[in-house]
Amino acid sequence: MTFLKDISIYLFPVYGVDRDLKRLNDSLSQLKRLEDINFQIWNSDLTDISLVGFSQNKWVSLQRIVLKFAGCSQLTDTGIYFVTKGLRKLPNLQNFQLNIDACPAFSSLGLHYIWKMMMSLPCLRGITLGLEDNYLKISDAVFYDLNKTLKGLASLEEINLRFFQCLEITDSGLTYLCQALKRLNNLQSLYVYFDKCPN
Repeated sequence: MTFLKDISIYLFPVYGVDRDLKRLNDSLSQLKRLEDINFQIWNSDLTDISLVGFSQNKWVSLQRIVLKFAGCSQLTDTGIYFVTKGLRKLPNLQNFQLNIDACPAFSSLGLHYIWKMMMSLPCLRGITLGLEDNYLKISDAVFYDLNKTLKGLASLEEINLRFFQCLEITDSGLTYLCQALKRLNNLQSLYVYFDKCPN
C-alpha cells in the first residue's frame, strides 16, 4: 500500500463510523508517493475529527486532490481547516477540487481557510470550488478576499466556481471577482456559475 500513487474512495451512505474514517485518513496521510486523491462521501454523520489526518499528511508528491462532501450535516469549518492546513504544505499540488453540497454548518470562514491555502501553493494551476444547496450566508466580502488571494496566483490556468443559493452575493462581489480575473494572464479556462443568488 505504501507504493500507491492514485486512490479513490467513495462512501455512500455512511453512518456511525467516525472513528473508522479517522483511522482511514490517518493511514492515507502516511502514503508519501500519492499523486492523485479522489475522496467523496455522501449522507454521512462524519464530524470534523474524521479529517484530522489531512492536517498530518506526508503527501510530498501529491499533484491533484478531489474532495466532495454531500449531506454531511456535522461537517463544519473546522474540518475544512484540517484539510487546508495539510494541503498548504504540499509543494507539488497543482489541482484542487472541493464540492460542498448540503452541509449547512459550513460558512464563509471555511472559504477563508481555502483562500489562505491557495496562497501557499506555488505550483497551483487549477481550482474547482462548488457550493450547492447550503443556503450559506456568503457575502461579497468572500470575493473581496478572493481578489486579494488571486493577486499572488498569476500561474493559475483554470478556475471553476459554482455557487447555488448564496443569498447575500450582490453585483459588488462580482465586481471584485472580475477585478481579480483581469490579473491572471495565464488563465486558459474559466467557468463561473451562480444559481438562485437573487441579489
